[in-house]
Amino acid sequence: MIAIATSSMRFYYGIVEELRKRGLEFLSLKVGEEIPSRVVVVLTTPEEKSLIDFPRIITGVDLNLAAEEAARVSRGFKEKHEKIIIGIDPGRRPGIAVLAENRAMDSFITPAPEDVKGIINKVLMVHLPGEVVVRIGSGGGVYRRRILKHLRGVQGITVEIVDEHSTSRNTPQGGVQPRSDASAALNIALKKGTSLERAAQTRIKQGEIKNIQNDSRAASENLTISRALARKVAKGELSLEEAIMKYRKKKPLE
Repeated sequence: MIAIATSSMRFYYGIVEELRKRGLEFLSLKVGEEIPSRVVVVLTTPEEKSLIDFPRIITGVDLNLAAEEAARVSRGFKEKHEKIIIGIDPGRRPGIAVLAENRAMDSFITPAPEDVKGIINKVLMVHLPGEVVVRIGSGGGVYRRRILKHLRGVQGITVEIVDEHSTSRNTPQGGVQPRSDASAALNIALKKGTSLERAAQTRIKQGEIKNIQNDSRAASENLTISRALARKVAKGELSLEEAIMKYRKKKPLE
């Protein structure tokens, strides 16, 4: 059980909203009130922390992160994990699954490949892992490469590429059941992949170049970027939008 102990109405209503979004039960207490034995973690403000006598207290200006951490502790997870595995199903709206101790902890669907980095940074802040392995499915083409481009700035992670055709359908023990549209990311997380360095040596197929050019036509009112720019998009050196802008600048006026 999660308890909220605070005299701050702003903090109280804000954290209640975050807990309800996650479907979490909670108990409201006054600061200094006796904490029942069924409570495993207390949420409060930084200013009131010293007034509460309890071994597990969570404070934070970011209510979203505070609620995530309280949820993790209430589910029986360790305060710090030795290893976390993050599976990513690349696509227009990538799916993400987070595992620890062979248990699914959370799942996400992101609006675009560029949003994956923010989700991973959030996971690292909440779960405080000692080791992080990010496993990305081998499909997705340009979307996978866009994700990889943005992950270059994330410190302390090991990236692997997983063959999606051979991912198992195993289910992790206990934990949170991932949303169905993130199930592919869960299967990717469960299978060991190939290091990014080795996978990067894979040749870009001609079909992928054509697909990127087709995407450029759909995104730019029938303008087709060059093969050279499409190759840079495939490598993750440019986003599709950046490639279209570069092509427009070079394209002679008609």
